[in-house]
Amino acid sequence: MTQRQSRRGQGSGRLEPEQIEQLDLLGFVWDLVQHSWERSFQHLKAYKEEHGHIAVPRSYVADDGFKLGQWVMTQRQSRRGQGSGRLEPEQIEQLDLLGFVWDPGQHSWERSFQHLKAYKEEHGHTIVPRSYVADDGFKLGKWVMTQRQSRRGQGSGRLEPKQIEQLDLLAFVWDPVHHSWEQNLQRLKAYKEEHGHTIVPQIYVADDGFKLGQWVTNQRRSRRGQGNGRLEPEQIEQLDLLGFVWDPGQHSWEQSFQHLKAYREEHGHIAVPPSYVADDGFKLGSWVSYQRQSRKGQGSGRLEPKQIEQLDLLAFVWDPVQHSWEQNL
Repeated sequence: MTQRQSRRGQGSGRLEPEQIEQLDLLGFVWDLVQHSWERSFQHLKAYKEEHGHIAVPRSYVADDGFKLGQWVMTQRQSRRGQGSGRLEPEQIEQLDLLGFVWDPGQHSWERSFQHLKAYKEEHGHTIVPRSYVADDGFKLGKWVMTQRQSRRGQGSGRLEPKQIEQLDLLAFVWDPVHHSWEQNLQRLKAYKEEHGHTIVPQIYVADDGFKLGQWVTNQRRSRRGQGNGRLEPEQIEQLDLLGFVWDPGQHSWEQSFQHLKAYREEHGHIAVPPSYVADDGFKLGSWVSYQRQSRKGQGSGRLEPKQIEQLDLLAFVWDPVQHSWEQNL
């Protein structure tokens, strides 16, 4: 202790240059704290050579009994100004050159993010199935789900603004349900572009195998409050802008009614012969007969009061026999 104090100019003694040289040749340790740190650092270097990284588990103990995991944690605390120790700039530099991980949480997140980037490069998207496991055993699907929960404030984790930005730049899907709905809406748009309408048959399947007809039916049910799903106001608005048909039965009736109006404009009356077929192949005569049957409660159909009112305003003939008799009076 006295030799060290003397070299630092402490105490009453003073070391001569030749004395210092003699002690140096003997391998004298002038700074016990720095010497201890260097020995610990050598343990860390040896760990990296053996394992290829320095993500040392907190409980890790070297073969000689040195608690390396505890020491690594202490370096992080010292850099943050926690604890009694303090890291010198040259010590920080030495650790940085070794690839020291100052924030293991962020480091782990970055490694997981690289898995997601690799997945996108391979699959073209970031919609990772919940059960997906990477080739190295990393549970990427579960990690992706955790990021969504963390953004919503669920779970123990919290996403930093920078992490959210990184995920956004990768086109991360925060709401897979809404994303799926938007993709299906694009399929419906494509159908309309091809067919000119959105009256998709229930059995219709898109070229990619998606059951678009069933999806369209589900949207109608969701609007009526049926089934498990629920349509948001903005989703209803998007469908309305596309000319979505919420009630295909009523829509079909309205189209048929337009045929009847066109017939009246052309012929001046609506006494449509039962065998009459419109130019586009629509069997208007049969439809007219069916409206009369429905009014009388015959057949499987039923006329709504509004439909009856529309037909009455067009001077619809409900009883053609009675109508003919009155005309002959």
